[in-house]
Amino acid sequence: PTTDCFTLAKALSGLQLIGGEFVPSIGGKTFPVRSPATQEVISEAAWGDEKCVDAAVSAAKEAQKNWAKKTARERGALVAKAGQALLEHKEELARLVALETGKAIRTESRVEAGVVADAFAFYGGLGPVLQGTQEPFNPDMLTMQIREPIGVVGAIIPWNAPMMLMAYKIAPALVAGNAVVVKSAEEAPFAVLRVCQILNSVLPPGVLNIISGYGPECGQPLVEHPNIGKVSFTGSVDTG
Repeated sequence: PTTDCFTLAKALSGLQLIGGEFVPSIGGKTFPVRSPATQEVISEAAWGDEKCVDAAVSAAKEAQKNWAKKTARERGALVAKAGQALLEHKEELARLVALETGKAIRTESRVEAGVVADAFAFYGGLGPVLQGTQEPFNPDMLTMQIREPIGVVGAIIPWNAPMMLMAYKIAPALVAGNAVVVKSAEEAPFAVLRVCQILNSVLPPGVLNIISGYGPECGQPLVEHPNIGKVSFTGSVDTG
């Protein structure tokens, strides 16, 4: 894989990942993303809106039906495998997140890229322990606790540690049988988009989707969408 972060950013220009495929925003709009180090425009991100949110949630809702039918062990194995795929792209991810966030490569960005892969390995390994319980309530009654997926989870992430915070949100949600729609931070949309592209090479299409845009036009419709069962949110009020 290439480690030229400018080339990577340009290759992801104007794209979102919905239903396992790269697509532009429905309106075709984009917005510039600047390097905080130089203020140079490094690429253009897709300017998502309510229609993009609806498309991503619809894809996730459909994909979640079959994803939930897999056992937790099977889902965990796929999530762990996806984490292994990230390790093969660790350097390119580190350089890409450094470009858009301004973080030091050696002390921060490479560490974050490694943590992301570790998070998927860790949560993937928890698949076999996702079990219900059976307890005697009294001599004539047995109670059962069954763990069921919520459905579609929305994940809104900030710019300062985007890959790591996204991993902590989506990996456990996926292992638990949910599908996910991520809304990236407008300052740092490319490294997380590349992470999701790599993960989608292992995961079934539509289980993991990512859109980009601003809080009022993209984040708010996501948290208010009737088919979103849970939201994991990190950021200021403006984010979502």
